[in-house]
Amino acid sequence: MQLNKSVSTVCRSALLALCSCLAATPALAQTPPMDRKWATPSAHVFIHVDMPPACDAATQRAIDTWNAQGSRWTYGWTSQNYQTDRQAYVGRVTIAPQRLSPSVPGQATRYPNTGTMMNSAWVGINDQMLYWNGSYYTADGDLQCPTSGGVASNRYSFEYVALHELGHSLGFGHHNDYSCAMSYGTFAGDTRTRPCAAEAAELRRQYGAR
Repeated sequence: MQLNKSVSTVCRSALLALCSCLAATPALAQTPPMDRKWATPSAHVFIHVDMPPACDAATQRAIDTWNAQGSRWTYGWTSQNYQTDRQAYVGRVTIAPQRLSPSVPGQATRYPNTGTMMNSAWVGINDQMLYWNGSYYTADGDLQCPTSGGVASNRYSFEYVALHELGHSLGFGHHNDYSCAMSYGTFAGDTRTRPCAAEAAELRRQYGAR
């Protein structure tokens, strides 16, 4: 994935690619594509112990947002859902720091890695870009984890990255509407914190409406 500075006039600062490792290039479509699916409409989110606790609130907001789209899909998470190893488990989505390319803030790997059904996922967050409590790993870039939402104009939103990668983890691919959560890229000061109406409708179509 590469930096893209020409996607829209709104995003003239450097865009960071958000990727699902199942595709070398984004699958772009007007209708949000859901190329994978869970057999049952639920999964438990586990946070790796190496993730900064200051990012938990933003992770919870991203989880709650997907759960509030009117579908039968449910991400489960409690403060006790922490993981110490780096193994993907059936029925689980694990979020963990991971060394990624400098232009990739997050990456979702879905298992099994063939076919249309999935039973687990691993979300890697670029460990060189995590930003919390006034410090970060390197100067490659900053992922900000604010307690109550919002992001500085010169920082990248961890909440948006979590929302996007959790979207991959429930089955979405990429598409080209930059008002939507599953568009291919983010930028400094990105304020998106919700899926768009088309994504919410596709989620209800695939997993059923409540």
